[in-house]
Amino acid sequence: MRAATLGYADTTVLTDVDFTISAGEFVAIVGPNGSGKSTLVKAIVGLVQRTQGDLDLFGVPAESFHERWRIGYVPQRHTPGGPIPATVREVVSSGRLPRSGIWKLPTAADRRAVDRAMERVGVTDLATQRVNQLSGGQQRRVLIARALAAETDLLLLDEPTAGVDVEAQAALVDVLGSLSRQGVTIAVVTHDLEPLSPHLTRVAWVSHGGIRYDGDPTQAILLAASEPFAHHVHADDPPHDPLPPDVRTGG
Repeated sequence: MRAATLGYADTTVLTDVDFTISAGEFVAIVGPNGSGKSTLVKAIVGLVQRTQGDLDLFGVPAESFHERWRIGYVPQRHTPGGPIPATVREVVSSGRLPRSGIWKLPTAADRRAVDRAMERVGVTDLATQRVNQLSGGQQRRVLIARALAAETDLLLLDEPTAGVDVEAQAALVDVLGSLSRQGVTIAVVTHDLEPLSPHLTRVAWVSHGGIRYDGDPTQAILLAASEPFAHHVHADDPPHDPLPPDVRTGG
């Protein structure tokens, strides 16, 4: 993403955004509520307007990119299956549609990909259970499996650990760490860097309408533990007071 302006209808959220995710990275995107973290991720999958600047996906301008299955997106606070009493396998199988198409019958390759996706996130034993009967943490893993079923190259997650208990959070972090070690490129919007810290390669901090820090995760975690950085990262509203030089420059 180069010199991008992003927003909704007549509202601009982020301006002059330069942001790159390289193959094999595990990037955390942090910032105050309402700062534009989710906007940044949604722009990559085309759910947010980009009124200026450029976006390339796997080296191809977004306007000409057609291999959408290469990007898996797990939205925030989304219940897989909705009101329909779908099973885990049925929900995960729906992740194959971007590759196989709506009207084609599932092939052996489709079934293997679904099996593999469920295995990778540890929900194989839940395959026949109704999704709406699962815990919040289990549902998040099902959503990740659905994204992986398309054999994606990039996995984008928006607050995957929000609203689940500590044990479920730990299980989700373990899943993401395992996927990263297997070569899946990951970008995750989060409020909590510490659990993800062993797996991160970069941290991008969004505030004041742009990316204010983009660099080493160890440095970001040290800054997050200090004032005023911690206040800015965890505040309910975007900060208004000036940032110290080390936060502005990532130095």
